Amino acid sequence: MSFSYTVVLPRVKCLHWSGLPPTDGYLLRLPVECFASLEGLKAEWSIEDAFPPKPPIFLSPNLKNIEMKPSDSSSRSPSSWGMLQRFEHITRLLLSNIDYERAFDIPSLATALKLCPMLEEVHSTVRGDRPSAGVMVPSKEKHSVPLLHLQSLSLYYYHKIERLLQLLYVPVLTELALQDDRNHDNLPLILPSTSLAGFVEFDEYCLHNIVKLDIVLIDYQYQDFVECIKQLPNLRHLVIAKPTSDSSYGYQQREEDRSHGFKEDLLVRLTPRMVPAEATSSNSSEAQSASDDPPSRPTAMRLECLCPFLERFDFLERRNYVNNGHLTLRTVIPFVSAKWEMSKDHPHLVSKLKHLTLPTRTLPNKNVKKALKEWRVHAGLVLEIAYPYLKASQKSEQYEGMWGEGSDSGY
Repeated sequence: MSFSYTVVLPRVKCLHWSGLPPTDGYLLRLPVECFASLEGLKAEWSIEDAFPPKPPIFLSPNLKNIEMKPSDSSSRSPSSWGMLQRFEHITRLLLSNIDYERAFDIPSLATALKLCPMLEEVHSTVRGDRPSAGVMVPSKEKHSVPLLHLQSLSLYYYHKIERLLQLLYVPVLTELALQDDRNHDNLPLILPSTSLAGFVEFDEYCLHNIVKLDIVLIDYQYQDFVECIKQLPNLRHLVIAKPTSDSSYGYQQREEDRSHGFKEDLLVRLTPRMVPAEATSSNSSEAQSASDDPPSRPTAMRLECLCPFLERFDFLERRNYVNNGHLTLRTVIPFVSAKWEMSKDHPHLVSKLKHLTLPTRTLPNKNVKKALKEWRVHAGLVLEIAYPYLKASQKSEQYEGMWGEGSDSGY
């Protein structure tokens, strides 16, 4: 066994390691020479006994990609794993499927990220501050975690993470994903952190860089979200994500609270249009009589819309009707049409819509395809149905009443 490992491992570039005995302890103790070609490591930790603080398997000179998750039997949190010491060469770090008790708290995650200065992509779970904590970051500690190469940041979080957002310094960040799970079984039922507003406030230096936003919107005040994406003028890909579990819909009075979550008005605001530019006020002493007015000139026009360079819109909120947040063809068709026409007439101001994802529960599959056929055929629009196998019995009464019996007929 020892001979076969030492012969094969030096040629392995990617290793998926379950951490099951007896190989767990064995692999931990093999010399670094056995991992000379290793570039990617996907590890599931189940061991509970102590192991070297920096196992040789993590010291491969070519290791760039680390994915780690605890097994169901492990009670150890990532902050106790010990291998997250300084890694100058790691460019991608993914810490997934970590429940509340085992998740990084904010100081531990900040420390781990600071020790990986070359990171380009991070996916992590973080246990934030409870709303009652009121933890403030001293001015000298703001932006104290510089990730100068980080381009993609995905945070799955519990409670408030504004303190983490103040610590990070991510000047070249282009992709941001913010998802919360406030209704985890072991947590009290409280409002979550609507962290996009915190990011906009504390990381304003990189807002013009953001081209992709992936966000669970159901707990945001709709108008607050609109104000946030106004600060992302170069956004090209917007994902309205579904909550991680159906329990995220359990907040008291959520069905009656119409001010939260997605509104069809968002698509209206994303629809580009030219409107007259605001007239500048003139000095009264310069006012002329009608007979002295110069010949009329064409009215100056300006573009009005959110995120004019948006090229992809993924609407994955399949239970949006809970907040009356459904989409209809009355807004989808003008949105697609205007993006296409304006991108031809004003290509320097508006980008063509290239990809659109809609949930079947929101719009009937075949009806949408038929309605958007013109742009699918002539403009190259990619139309994706997020839940093509949703049973008819799962559709809400509101949905059925809106579209009627014949809405699913024909292409």
